Amino acid sequence: MIPVPNKTDANALDAVRQEALDRWRSRHGVSGRASVGAMIEAASIAQLVATDEGPCFEPDAFGELVTFIAELPF
Repeated sequence: MIPVPNKTDANALDAVRQEALDRWRSRHGVSGRASVGAMIEAASIAQLVATDEGPCFEPDAFGELVTFIAELPF
C-alpha cells in the first residue's frame, strides 16, 4: 500500500491517483465502456499499490469499483 501524503500535500495525492488512473485506462482499454465520472470517483477512493512502474490500482478490484459506482441509481 502507498502511504497517503499529509493533508498539506493534497495536490501530490491527486497527481499520483491521476497517474494510476491513466495507467489503468491505457492497460484496460475502457475509454468508452465506463463513465469518466465513475472512474474519477473510483480513483479518489481506491487503494493504491506499489509496483515497479509506480503506484497503481489493483486492476480487477478497481474495475469492479468503477462498475459499481457507474451503476449507482443517484
